Amino acid sequence: MDPFSQGFLGAAAAQSVAHKKEQVWVFLLGFFAGALADVDVAIKIPGDEIGSFLLHRHFTHGLFFIPIGAAVAALLYWLMVRRKYPFKRIFLFAFVGYATHGVLDAATSYGTVLLWPLSNERIAWDFLPIIHAAVTFPLAIGCIYSLWKKKLWPVRVGLVWFLVFAGFSFYQSQRVVAAHDEVVAAREHTPENRRLMPRLGTVADWRVVYRHNGQIYADRAQTPLFKAASIEEGGAVPVINGVEDIVPTPTERQRYDFERYNWFADGFLAKTGNGMIGDMRYTSDPKGFEPLWGLKLEEGNFVRVRAAFKSN
Repeated sequence: MDPFSQGFLGAAAAQSVAHKKEQVWVFLLGFFAGALADVDVAIKIPGDEIGSFLLHRHFTHGLFFIPIGAAVAALLYWLMVRRKYPFKRIFLFAFVGYATHGVLDAATSYGTVLLWPLSNERIAWDFLPIIHAAVTFPLAIGCIYSLWKKKLWPVRVGLVWFLVFAGFSFYQSQRVVAAHDEVVAAREHTPENRRLMPRLGTVADWRVVYRHNGQIYADRAQTPLFKAASIEEGGAVPVINGVEDIVPTPTERQRYDFERYNWFADGFLAKTGNGMIGDMRYTSDPKGFEPLWGLKLEEGNFVRVRAAFKSN
């Protein structure tokens, strides 16, 4: 999710297991540790723009990296506060804060390499949007109120609210699946790798994509709270099966870059009218095929490109 949600969740988790008198410094440490994993966006591989991009939500977000990330956060904080607090206690709160990051990201649809180095799979549970005020603000209020009143219950209430909202979001995703199953059955399709993408800031409006018989299908699902879930049927575009669909005789570098980006896009790459190789998971129209980003072939090399955002 966004850095503020990550930071406040890390702070809330750390504050909830701290003493009342520790709330101020634990809040700062927890926020720092909770957001630290996203430092991967600053890691650059010389001469490899695609590889640098794919490092985001990679090893720094893995469950097995938590002790290392927590140790880095704890050491930096310990040095910043001039060794004012015991390192063991700093490490404890840094561990709790850092541990929230990868799991929260995995609840979204973007994909997180949560089990690296045992697995390079991008895990996405597809029930939380990447940004939502109902996640960020209650956590922020709980953290700040606990700082102000030197009490634990506000931050714990914020954490409980977050868990309740996450459960509600998951329930909404299952409503989408149930409604979409009827559409898929009517089409007589067997969906391959169906994915749900909640729109930014809501769990009542979703993009649903899946592959079937060499095509990518997209539909819009709406799940209003007091009404039945509904599906607006979209269309389909041919999926790109391999780099040869773009370059008949690709170089090794072209093949390597395409396969890596296709891994990132979870196999949902398709051609667009303007020559982009689009990631069809994310589009401006929830049932359309105008991708927000993708690849283009420029001077014999694949480069990342972004499209202009349009709201519908």
